[in-house]
Amino acid sequence: MLLRSIKIFFVLNLFLVTFANIFPGEVELKWNFKDNVIAYKVTYYDESKNRDITLLKDIIGKEGSIISYPKKMSMTVLLKKVQNNEIEVGFFLDPVSQAKKNSNNNNENEIDMRELIKGQEGKLVIRGRLDQRGDITSYWLRSSQKNLLALLFELPTKAIKIDDTWKLEISLIALDPNFIYQSGNRINQVLLKEIIKNEQGDNIAICEYKIREKLIGKSSVGDIDWKMYFDGVGRFNIDKGQWESMRFINTNKMQGGISADKTQLITIEPISTIPIELLQKL
Repeated sequence: MLLRSIKIFFVLNLFLVTFANIFPGEVELKWNFKDNVIAYKVTYYDESKNRDITLLKDIIGKEGSIISYPKKMSMTVLLKKVQNNEIEVGFFLDPVSQAKKNSNNNNENEIDMRELIKGQEGKLVIRGRLDQRGDITSYWLRSSQKNLLALLFELPTKAIKIDDTWKLEISLIALDPNFIYQSGNRINQVLLKEIIKNEQGDNIAICEYKIREKLIGKSSVGDIDWKMYFDGVGRFNIDKGQWESMRFINTNKMQGGISADKTQLITIEPISTIPIELLQKL
């Protein structure tokens, strides 16, 4: 009888340990620096059938002007621990392939984005700050810059559990006062889908992103129907306090004064070797 009770005790304890590993309680997602610097490579792959955006004369001053985007662009991002447990974040533009005019387009007003960013390679293009919980403290940033910082590095400000959601400090679509709203909707949600173990035995939080905005209305350049989505998955290493990887699909569809139908794959991967020449600029 005693032996049977002991067996039942150990079986129950084994069950409880297994259950706890599968269904953990609350966890904290916050940045942790083994060294003072973390480096990432952020890469944009343009998956659009047409990588051009057409602008009306009212917007850029030239009839039928076209902005042509390269197939691939990337940035090196450095996160450096500074005073008061804050994190300085610097985005540096990587070199892009040589500009080449679209052979299928004879428009004299074609503007190649590679020409616009030529000479900016290796320069600091965005500088912001976070706290250890990923909350953005650089309140002075432009919304487009703050959006990128929030999307890639903002974390929940309190402990969370599986199936909890939180919002980002992000606003994708911005228009001038001439815009007259007709309809629209917005989803701003990050979900802690599950917690798994990687090959090294670290706890990995699987975070699903659904950031979507849609807007329909009228403006000084005509009707506007604009959709911008960021749907993705991030793998945050809870034990090391940093992203293992992130992947987003960015959909940007516009009709009216600006015409575009663009799809981008955006990835973020850690860099093992810190680029000293960029760190000295941060």
